[in-house]
Amino acid sequence: MTAKLDPTFTSHLAQLASTALAATVAENLESPDDLQVVGSGLSDMTRLAKSSYEIWRDILATNTDSIERALAVYIPAQIAGVKEICLCSPMRDGQISPAVLAAAHKLGISEIYAIGGAQAIAAMAFGTATIRPVDKIVGPGNTYVQLAKKELFGIVDIDSFAGPSEVIVLADDSAAPQHVAAELLAQAEHAPGSCILVTTSESLATAVQQEVERQLKEISREALTRKALEFASAIIVVPSHEAALAMVDRFAPEHLQITTRTAREDAHRIKNAGAIFIGPFTPVAAGDYLAGPSHVLPTSGTGRFFSGLSADSFRKRTSLIELDQKSLDALGQHIVNFAITEGFDAHAKSVSTRAGG
Repeated sequence: MTAKLDPTFTSHLAQLASTALAATVAENLESPDDLQVVGSGLSDMTRLAKSSYEIWRDILATNTDSIERALAVYIPAQIAGVKEICLCSPMRDGQISPAVLAAAHKLGISEIYAIGGAQAIAAMAFGTATIRPVDKIVGPGNTYVQLAKKELFGIVDIDSFAGPSEVIVLADDSAAPQHVAAELLAQAEHAPGSCILVTTSESLATAVQQEVERQLKEISREALTRKALEFASAIIVVPSHEAALAMVDRFAPEHLQITTRTAREDAHRIKNAGAIFIGPFTPVAAGDYLAGPSHVLPTSGTGRFFSGLSADSFRKRTSLIELDQKSLDALGQHIVNFAITEGFDAHAKSVSTRAGG
């Protein structure tokens, strides 16, 4: 049985598609505060509204990279215009890390609480006698922190549900084995940290495996790093460069370090990655500490549909729509037709009682 539509429905559908397209284009212009005319007298102003978020950031006692993580979270928030920012950090040896306090001072953050872990997430979401509730919770943390954020999403906004840090090194036979091994170990050092080499070169794969073992004995966190390597590391040899690119895109890694003869070209061909580090002289640690924007990035394959934390993560949009009598008269019948087609008589009457007046 084939359902039949009112013959005029296609014209109403075309009008809807045209108006929606024009409105979407208008809201993505460089000056979103400008009033845009988007068809048939309909004026739609989409305004980029600065948020009034308060931000929580938990710096775990087991992390050694807390300072740059604080910068990676707070600077985008400040650029976005967030007015109130607070920081949570557990105490170490009876005090909050002086390095963390120095970073907070540098950024002008004075609201600091000596609390961390899942309990800090709950305190920030619901508030306590001494801690005001916040609007958004951002920043990485251990499994308990991530599960707490996931549980409370909807009561507060969160940046993402993040897994352990990860890197894929895409390399060919032009890569230096010692550089590749050092990159893999730098990620495994997070403990947990996932590290994978994808290459077309069997000789490189063998040399990197040997070099990892040699360098592993030279680092201070050898035991933890070795455990991470045993748990979540791999060296994958693929038959072609195209297969390597396809595998990387399927993984959608948090960090992708490319050391190939065509590294820059390869970077532009990859669609799914949190951050891409191009060439033999661009280690991921450069992005961790000094080079580039925030390194709070999507993990566990979520780079297929998520982006890294940025100033846009702290902004939200509000659409303002205003029609005059002439505009409503011109568009009213389209709106009424759609409402009746969907069985919403009251929607239709809310338009028809105004149109043609």
